Amino acid sequence: MKGAVVDEIPVTISVNGQAVLQGTCSPDLLEAYAVGRLLAEGYIVDRDDVHAVAVHGGEQARSIVVELPLPAAQAGEGERRHRAQHGCGILYYVECSPETIRRPWSAELPDLSIFPELYRHLFAAADLHRETGGMHSAALAKGESVLHVAHDVGRHNAVDKSVGQAVLAGLNLSETGLLLSSRISGEIALKAARAGVAWVASRSIPSTLALRIARFANLPLIGRAPGKDAFVHEPTPPSVA
Repeated sequence: MKGAVVDEIPVTISVNGQAVLQGTCSPDLLEAYAVGRLLAEGYIVDRDDVHAVAVHGGEQARSIVVELPLPAAQAGEGERRHRAQHGCGILYYVECSPETIRRPWSAELPDLSIFPELYRHLFAAADLHRETGGMHSAALAKGESVLHVAHDVGRHNAVDKSVGQAVLAGLNLSETGLLLSSRISGEIALKAARAGVAWVASRSIPSTLALRIARFANLPLIGRAPGKDAFVHEPTPPSVA
């Protein structure tokens, strides 16, 4: 489709009246995007932390206003200040505060034979992805069911939207895995760890930073999941010095 484009707009997320996060994304599922992003940033833990979400603005830009209980807002700001002061960025979670993403070790992994069908379901809903190639897709999987599909110009945004939908629906994320159309970056591994999903699967491959974060989080990563050459990175808990 020559000349095809996809929509992308600037967005600002405000918590209790203060702008805390800015970015760009596709202009749909914005409430879910904000909730997923705030979960990944340490502001919230579950649905009970979200008092209200509202979207304002027009076609050119949107503001997403979220009301959180004061302890949740303060916790998120505390993490942001630490990362800013110490310059550790994404590595804050694996070097300064690994307990925020470390989960009990589990040897349970999905049967790799289910992934071709899971990915057929994922992309059956991705008409724009097929037409333009300009969108990334993410969804949660529970057993052989695909839940909370999201598409976005940004692969990280698609994850936020899928996870955010699940949080707003009150879904127990520990009973689900995360399906991706994109590679597993360090940031996506971190989002998955903070969300508490059981595993992450991609039709591509993980990065070295993703593997590092997954090792601390006890999070299995599955590469080339829908293909015959699927492989699993099963992390072992890091050694204690």
